[in-house]
Amino acid sequence: MRPSGTSGRRIPVIGITGGVGAGKSEVADLFVRWGGVMVSGDEIGKQVVDRSRQLRGKLVKGFGRDIIRGGRIVRARLAEKAFSSRQSTARLNRLVHPYLLRELNRQISRARRVPGCQAVIVDAALLAEWGRRRVRWDTLVGVWAPLTVRRRRLRKRGWDDRQINGRIRAQMSWRARRQMADYVVKNDGSLAALERRARFCWGKIISCD
Repeated sequence: MRPSGTSGRRIPVIGITGGVGAGKSEVADLFVRWGGVMVSGDEIGKQVVDRSRQLRGKLVKGFGRDIIRGGRIVRARLAEKAFSSRQSTARLNRLVHPYLLRELNRQISRARRVPGCQAVIVDAALLAEWGRRRVRWDTLVGVWAPLTVRRRRLRKRGWDDRQINGRIRAQMSWRARRQMADYVVKNDGSLAALERRARFCWGKIISCD
């Protein structure tokens, strides 16, 4: 049985997946506005790296001493190395994911007990890759945008083509994500259009619970 809120209603866990630049965080933020409680994989990843001396030591051993300065990981330098090849990305995942997944599932359980929570929203870049066996979601929402649009958004963030290509190559294809997703939200137009589509998806999920 899934945990319930204070009203006795079962609280669903909504996972959000999509390639880099697709707009996962925008959809997650909308769901939070409508009553969801956020659990961010990116934030948890930063927390576990900052808090665990053991993990920082493993990262230095795996990627070199130049990724650390003043006792803290230089994230841009680590990302540059970690996403330079599939092998490097796999090495990063092997080191970080056991710490991240343990904390992610702990925070999901805690978020379900927040008063007024309509759903727990899990925004994590590798959610689909981890699968339901490792992260306890009930519904998976796929956020889609054309590759050209995603590239344009990432360039606006200051990424160069080498960074963009490396990150895209390291991620699961949209075809594979689509096969796993229960719902799809297209993000290829205006913010108003995205909000309308996300609202429709939210309503479907909440009404089905």
